[in-house]
Amino acid sequence: MQIKTLSIPNGPRRLSAVAVCIIVAVLALLVTKWSFGHATAINASNIEVAELGAALAPSDPQAHLEYAYLLGKTFLPADQDRSLVEFEKAAALAPANYQTWLALGRAREQSGDAAGSEAALRKALELAPNYSRVQWALGNLLVRQGRYGDGFGYLRNAAASDPVFTNPAAASAWQILGGDTAKIRNLLGDSPRTNAALSVLLSADKRYADALDVWRAIPDAEKKGLKEPGQALYSKLLDAGLYRSAIEVGGTAGLFSDNAPATGAVSNGGFESAITPNDPNPFTWAITEGSYPRIGLNDAQKKSGSYSLLMNFGTGDKGSRPVIQKMGVETGATYDLRFYYRSELRTDAKVVCRITSAVDANPIATVPVTSSGDWTEAGTTFAVPAGTEGIELKLSVEGCPANGCSIAGNIWFDDFSLTKR
Repeated sequence: MQIKTLSIPNGPRRLSAVAVCIIVAVLALLVTKWSFGHATAINASNIEVAELGAALAPSDPQAHLEYAYLLGKTFLPADQDRSLVEFEKAAALAPANYQTWLALGRAREQSGDAAGSEAALRKALELAPNYSRVQWALGNLLVRQGRYGDGFGYLRNAAASDPVFTNPAAASAWQILGGDTAKIRNLLGDSPRTNAALSVLLSADKRYADALDVWRAIPDAEKKGLKEPGQALYSKLLDAGLYRSAIEVGGTAGLFSDNAPATGAVSNGGFESAITPNDPNPFTWAITEGSYPRIGLNDAQKKSGSYSLLMNFGTGDKGSRPVIQKMGVETGATYDLRFYYRSELRTDAKVVCRITSAVDANPIATVPVTSSGDWTEAGTTFAVPAGTEGIELKLSVEGCPANGCSIAGNIWFDDFSLTKR
């Protein structure tokens, strides 16, 4: 290969070439320095490293932002002041970037400069008028200043753009307006998501009737998309013993997948479906934790179908654990409960099927279960007390002394039904 030598003549041309080489070298050094500083700052995990990065890349707004964020995390007064200075630098270096103004607005408010904070946030809004985070920040600033009309207007817009802001917007309005739903709707609007959030707040305040009115006002087609607030309202109603209302909300919110519970009915009354521990559906048979007696489905003895429920006490031991089912019912209605059992138990205790109110645990009706050689029908007719819309049916052993009583043998149950008169 022939090697060619480039010769640079003496004089101005040589000086120009040398100058170009020097400029290129300086520019390369500056770019390298800036890139190193940028990478150092944005990946820094401590203040000293971030400070070095910002010093190496003084014209990089992101480097100053990262340095400012780390300073702000210490909560030391001196660092808070330095943090604000760095936020100011970042905004000055990137005046067309809404994120730097948003960060500066928050920092100014923390420093006590409400007017400066508003100015920065309004600049961010000018640059990004449809960004929910900007509307949320400005709205909160104005609300904290008592400027509710404008402030909640921005919060409403933020919630409309991003559902994640709906619940905190409703909670803020609830606290400020003392739970006045009419005023809250006037400020936040009457959207399905806002109403769903209000229904949860009302239920948390134990205003269950109001919560249900608000939930029912939401179009049914919209409720399926409101599973999170629907689940929250459902849980509040369930905890309050308002089972009929819980079933209604759970159904309209799409919380039940298969075998949705129905008001005024026994779920799996013939025991043809499996009974699983920790079943997420509270409206089916629940077996209390424990190992005695053995409880499960049995295909050797059944009144109809393929299975019955067997409580096996074996050759004798002390103790018991009940089987319970929650049910929704109509307040003031009269129901007939019917079921079949076959008992070969040997015990001085009483086996009963007891119905209690889910609201206050007061007894409503009791059906005694006695020894029988064959399948025996049992049942009762009862009226649901005023203020009660949930009952609990419990199969249990009662009447044992404090130290327990000995129980031996088996008892089977089958074909539970509840009929409204």
